Amino acid sequence: TSIQNHTEIYRSMQMMFQNPLAVIPPRMNLEAFLLEPYINYGLMDVAAAKDDIRKWMQRVDLPENTVHKYPHEVSGGQLQRVVLARIMLMNPKLVLFDEPTSALDAVNQKLVLDLLQKLHTEQPFGYVFVSHDIGLLQAVTDRIIVMKDGQIVETIESKRLKEAVHPYTQALVEASV
Repeated sequence: TSIQNHTEIYRSMQMMFQNPLAVIPPRMNLEAFLLEPYINYGLMDVAAAKDDIRKWMQRVDLPENTVHKYPHEVSGGQLQRVVLARIMLMNPKLVLFDEPTSALDAVNQKLVLDLLQKLHTEQPFGYVFVSHDIGLLQAVTDRIIVMKDGQIVETIESKRLKEAVHPYTQALVEASV
């Protein structure tokens, strides 16, 4: 049962990294990457999983044939959407986003953030969003925890960020304007 508990914890907590190329093996096509959780966790048989993957490609606004490509054959924004599909197909309770849009241009950044908000509405989950972009954090979070030198210096509601009292938080807000 200990292994089963660890498996459930791993399934329920997922992470989206800044660089999807660090997550997806370069010699693995995207379908194989997406199939892994279905197989590893026995979520469904391969035929049903492939059908579910097709649905997920639609949900993340990618053509179905994208799954037959390799990581180097698609854009960074498309890769982030594939990673997001893989995270969401596991129906997580909590997702840690580690600067998932920092390597994307403004258009793809907005696409990924809009998609993230759409998926969150359809399939609610908790999340922690790590970023240096204060404006982005205000757009996607309810509360911001500001850290300096590894220490929490302030916790504040996103909509009240202009009322920050810590000098470092104030400096971040001023720098983001």
